[in-house]
Parts: sequence; structure tokens; C-alpha cells
Amino acid sequence: MIVAAVGAAAVLAVGAFATLSGNSDRDTNASEPTTSTVEVSTTVVSTTASATTEATSTTVAATITAAPSTTTTAAPVTLSVGHWLHHVVHLDRDDAGNLTGFEFDLVEDLMARMGAEAEWIEMDLTALYEGIAASRFDMAVGGLITTAVRRKTVPFTIPYFNRQWALIVDSSADPRVASFDELVSGDVVAVRRGTAAVEWAGSTLEPRGVKVAIFGSPDDLRNALKSGAAEAQVSGALYSVAAAGRIPPFELADAVSRGESVAIGVDPAQPELLAVVNEHLAAMIADGTYQEIYDRWFHDMSASVDQ
Repeated sequence: MIVAAVGAAAVLAVGAFATLSGNSDRDTNASEPTTSTVEVSTTVVSTTASATTEATSTTVAATITAAPSTTTTAAPVTLSVGHWLHHVVHLDRDDAGNLTGFEFDLVEDLMARMGAEAEWIEMDLTALYEGIAASRFDMAVGGLITTAVRRKTVPFTIPYFNRQWALIVDSSADPRVASFDELVSGDVVAVRRGTAAVEWAGSTLEPRGVKVAIFGSPDDLRNALKSGAAEAQVSGALYSVAAAGRIPPFELADAVSRGESVAIGVDPAQPELLAVVNEHLAAMIADGTYQEIYDRWFHDMSASVDQ
């Protein structure tokens, strides 16, 4: 049974968590491009991970109750949050250089509920997985997919985003295709070379007679849609950007599940932190805050876990 909130004692217990820092790297699931022009700088933060004692874990776990509390008068503890900035819409920077995005809002709300504040540490994607597995920081976000392999070394929270395959179209060029089901034999879908979309489209759409055209660059893909050489583009990485309406003149026509979930990675040495974050995340979903944040960033409901 998921408890809807964490008691005040649990919030105060978060203050016992060690503040850790992050290092940097890159990942194989990052092959599909986004349309953001944000330039990412890798921040390397040297650290020594502090050990979490059995006594602390037991004390914190024992204080989780059903008594609702979202505020605390205790001084906020700082929790280090490693993040990967290339997952646009999930995380981005505004014109003033401040962090923004779906996951930024989600984590900031979680921090407020825990009586904590985030120290955001930017790094490359592989370093994010390796760093959280090595207890170099407390939490990690960045559109992190909870694969079975990753779960062997990184504890993940309950999911808050369901990854989708996006069907992206230029409706001004071809208004006929409005869903995957409306693709017919002879239609052409464009995919980016080296991405998982090549295999998925090949195994799912080609048996129906749909032709899969592989392109090497984002410009080639855009030109294929604009010229009518392809009826649509299939992409996994661009779902969030398309669902946010941030790829004009194109639009999201349809989306289907990839069978993958996104969650927050938590320091494996801090099981009590995982429990507290899970309780508050469950409370956010239950009280509607999660969906409010989701709707702030996405026009499509396909990836929401609150359905």
C-alpha cells in the first residue's frame, strides 16, 4: 500500500541525510537528437561519498507515517541533484540561464514537501548513471529510463513519465496522416540513423507495407517532411519536444508506448531517502500536483502516469 504523505518526523529526519556531490559522463540511450540549441557544459564536482549508517536508515524508515505534512520549521537540508541538461522540456535553461522544465518543477515541489533544497549539479548522461550508482550525489534526474540493467545498481523511485514513440507530421504538407493506424502501404516514415526508432519502425510498420527511410541528420529529416518525401517522422527522443509543441511547423500526430518508464535515481546508500521521496511523489500524484505540473509542460496525456 502506498502511503499518501510523510509525517513531520520523516521530514525532520531528512535532515540527517549526507549532502553529496557529482561527477560527469554519457549514455547509449541519448542517440536521438532534440531540437534545442542549448549548449551543455559539463560540471565536474569532486566528492567523497559519506556512508549511511544502519542506525540512520532504521530511524528514518521508522518515522514514515500516514500523518500528512508538507511543511517543516527546521532549517532545510541540501540534497545534491545530478542532472543531464540535454533532455529538453524535462530540463532546460531559460534566457536568463536559470534551470527550468518539467523535472525541475517536479523536484522543486518534492524538495519543498521534504523541507529540503536542491543543489543542482550538471553533468553528462553516462556520468549521471555512474555517479548515482557510486553514491556521489543524493538524487539524479534527466529523463532517466529505469531499465532492468540499471536497476541492478541504481534504486529508482516510482515512475513519473511513460516514454512514447512519437509520430511527427507536417499537417500543412499532408493533413491525411493523423495517427499510426492511418499509415498505409506505400507511405514513407523518416527515422534518424543510429536510433532505436530504426528498429522499431522496421519491425512494427514495415510489415504493413510502410516504407522506412533512414536519414543521417535532423535537417534531412525536416526537409523530408517539408517536401513531402515522407509522410511522417518516427522518433522516441523527440516525443517530449513534440508533446510540448516546440517543433514548429511540425506537430505531434500520435504517440504509442515504448514500454519504458522514467524515474528519479537515488543514492543506493540511502534507502531511507528513497522511501521518503517515494512517499512524497505518491502524494503529489494523489493530490493532483503531479498532473498540474505535467500539464504545465505537455499538451499530450500519453506519457502521464496519472491516467
